Amino acid sequence: MPIDLTSKDWLVDLVEEELESFDPAAARARLPAEAKLAAVGKDFAPGARMLVARSLRRHKLASADDSPEATFLEEVRGHLGLVLELALLAGEPWQQHRERVELAAILAGTLDEHGLALAADATRADGGAPHDVAAALR
Repeated sequence: MPIDLTSKDWLVDLVEEELESFDPAAARARLPAEAKLAAVGKDFAPGARMLVARSLRRHKLASADDSPEATFLEEVRGHLGLVLELALLAGEPWQQHRERVELAAILAGTLDEHGLALAADATRADGGAPHDVAAALR
């Protein structure tokens, strides 16, 4: 289903689409061996730098045929995919709900919506409630 950027729920829809299509086993297999080794001992910075650098190399330039909306959505999809790949470095089992909550907290935090980010953060005793996650994605 195409994402309607005029909808107030466009980001929710896009996150859901990306979570549904994300294949953690395939993504884990695509992780560079160096990134996996760098994450041993829970120092994720070297592996994260490798994944970010790879993401930048894969970044395609928009063609003249692409609409601004399509270019924008592809850019956001790339960022969401990178965040999901970065989460794999932790070695935790894939849980779609947890990834949705983490994406909501990260996205709210990047927009300086710290209250929403903290409310959506499932690692906090009172965080991660469905209404907080939905609010953080809006």
